[in-house]
Amino acid sequence: MFKDPIKLTGKVKIILSGPSGYIKETREIDNLVVSVGKTYVASRIIENTTDIMSHIAIGTNNIKQTVSDTTLAAEIARVAFTSVITNDRTMIYVSSYDPGVGTGVINEAGIFNAASDGVMFARTSFSNVNKAAEDLLTITWAITVN
Repeated sequence: MFKDPIKLTGKVKIILSGPSGYIKETREIDNLVVSVGKTYVASRIIENTTDIMSHIAIGTNNIKQTVSDTTLAAEIARVAFTSVITNDRTMIYVSSYDPGVGTGVINEAGIFNAASDGVMFARTSFSNVNKAAEDLLTITWAITVN
């Protein structure tokens, strides 16, 4: 029997910049494509009645991600993608949180297909990223089909 499993893997890059543009912090973190995200991908192969992925949300709870997650634990801000790039089998989503947006201690992020609620595709949690009111936070999220 021939077996060719398809896997979805991802990396999240977080860049926190200060008011004059200097980089205060950079991180690269693995993510988890959650069960509802995998179901979403399978459904898009046969139909296009579900909205495409469009936003990255951030939150303040560092509970480790699980495959059964459908929301962030403590979402504080969600912004639309500023760019989407496809490169062979990789989709790259970018969202930026301007000064005054998503201020606080950030510990989680997720990709969604709506400005509120919607289907979560992937989630990650991480140690504290301290976003001050004047900082810019940029998240670049790469999902690869292996």
